[in-house]
Amino acid sequence: MTGICLFAKQAGFTSFSSLYTIKRALGTKKVGHTGTLDSFADGLLVVLSDSLTRLVSCITDFDKTYEAVIKFGTETDTLEPTGNIVKRTKLPTDVEVFTNLLKFQGEMEQIPPLFSALHIDGQRASDIARSGKNIEMPKRKIKIIDLKVLNVRMSCVDGVESSCSKCDNINCQKFITHMHIRIKVSKGTYIRSLARDIGQACGSSAHLIALRRIEVGPFKLKDAAGVDFLNEFSIDKAIEQELIFSKDKNEVFNKIENKRLEAETEQILQKEVRDKIKDFTPALAKICGFYPIQLKEESEKAFFSGKPLYRDMFDKTAPSAKVSQAVFCKDGYFAGVTQGCKYGYVIPKSVK
Repeated sequence: MTGICLFAKQAGFTSFSSLYTIKRALGTKKVGHTGTLDSFADGLLVVLSDSLTRLVSCITDFDKTYEAVIKFGTETDTLEPTGNIVKRTKLPTDVEVFTNLLKFQGEMEQIPPLFSALHIDGQRASDIARSGKNIEMPKRKIKIIDLKVLNVRMSCVDGVESSCSKCDNINCQKFITHMHIRIKVSKGTYIRSLARDIGQACGSSAHLIALRRIEVGPFKLKDAAGVDFLNEFSIDKAIEQELIFSKDKNEVFNKIENKRLEAETEQILQKEVRDKIKDFTPALAKICGFYPIQLKEESEKAFFSGKPLYRDMFDKTAPSAKVSQAVFCKDGYFAGVTQGCKYGYVIPKSVK
């Protein structure tokens, strides 16, 4: 079964191991996801199967939307709950947090996490970090399109946790311990780094304790196979998850991975994958940012033989030579991707 599958990854699984269910459901070994989620995170994976894996790089360019829970006062080496604490600081006040959040909008530079899959001089940054070497991660340009605070957990000066509405002492100073945000960002943005940077901007420290991807471009988590198996996403649930991950990490991950042995759950997930897989149609191609065009029936042989492509072989072509076109046969079969026309020619980009 060739198509686009929206899959809800569970916390504790790697993105790669999450593909097991999809491979079994579709009867293929050739699948590719369009953006990794860290093991502690959950949420939307957009997965392409069989020949559509050639389009992975196109979909990774989409903006992404996340929900995240940030914990203030400590920073870990991995900037997430499975890491070791490397910094402890005072908690930021509510005024410090909300004032400094205004800085995190629009285009800016970000330093990626040291523990990441990025390559430095041919080596993964995470492998270099585990070897004990000290490296400087290069900055990258990112864009924060939207950031909303959904909830906060506060502590008063006397140490009694409260929310603003429940605090009896209106004169006490409020410190934020946890913050639940929704954020839309450009490709290549690390939410772990964002948590770190927000903490530093407030004169404190911070790291993520929970992360959920809810949108990738036009694709939404609510439409994904397995979404009903995800827990509620909240500060309370994030704190529970942090306690689990901060114990024996290997033991925890092994227990979570063993969930795949629950045959009933696996069968339900596989059926959902088969039921929800999307064919790559002209309408879906347009949603993904392509300009859909139809190959004339008499030109199919020349197209699949790799011969030069001309504008009159198609019913229409994109108005710009810079636009990628999704080519479909008359029967709706997706044939491949070409670049726009120039001087009467169509530039082959990727023919299926």
